[in-house]
Amino acid sequence: MTRDTADYEQSEAKAISSGKKAFERAPWLFNRADPRSKKFFVELRRNEKVHPGFLAVYCVDGNGTKLFMSSWSDYYRDAPIDGMAMNANDFATIINGFPSELNLYLACQTRVEEEKMGEVMNGFVDAAERMRIPHAPWDLNIGKLETASLDEMISLGIPGRGIDFGIFLNGFIAEDKVPSLDPKKGYFIVGISSTGMHSNGYTSARHTLLAPNPKLEVNEEWRNQYHGRFSLKDKPSLLEGKTILEAL
Repeated sequence: MTRDTADYEQSEAKAISSGKKAFERAPWLFNRADPRSKKFFVELRRNEKVHPGFLAVYCVDGNGTKLFMSSWSDYYRDAPIDGMAMNANDFATIINGFPSELNLYLACQTRVEEEKMGEVMNGFVDAAERMRIPHAPWDLNIGKLETASLDEMISLGIPGRGIDFGIFLNGFIAEDKVPSLDPKKGYFIVGISSTGMHSNGYTSARHTLLAPNPKLEVNEEWRNQYHGRFSLKDKPSLLEGKTILEAL
């Protein structure tokens, strides 16, 4: 049996529901929450004793299964850009906020820690430079960086190449600058066309495009989910000269 994207979405919905029930035991955990958070992709928290007149802005995200591209290509500099973009895109919905601290948790297999951390951290610097705001009242700073050696737990198909990111972007917004979202009939909604699969399409894309291959997935349980006919090196005419891996 294979799992498609809808299955993962259903699992996430169950997880969120269970988590909310647990939090109901301690409602004080949300007594500084600003209700306007619900209209954005961020969480807003007030603390008048620490930052009066400002709300703290919180984002958190990772890369999901897109990290297979790092393992398969053995190149780790692009993945942090994607993970940072997930946070930056969420943060951008608040419009008038500015990121302040970036906290990173990297779970790695030992080979990645010893041989690829330069690529990984250069990727995070690349991303930070791209999202730097010229007129910001402060620069984004690194808050805390933590790595964990998890050889037995982290796998990305090829032995020794496993990694996972936890990316936490925090910042601030002046309380009177939180946008007032109240769309009404007659308003224009501007959309921007997608340039690719981005967030949640990669699991289905991998399983649909690629043929089962023990060189890409040593674990038989997960390898059986692949039901395509291509290899990473194949160049379907639709990709105009790119390989499957390059396109992904």
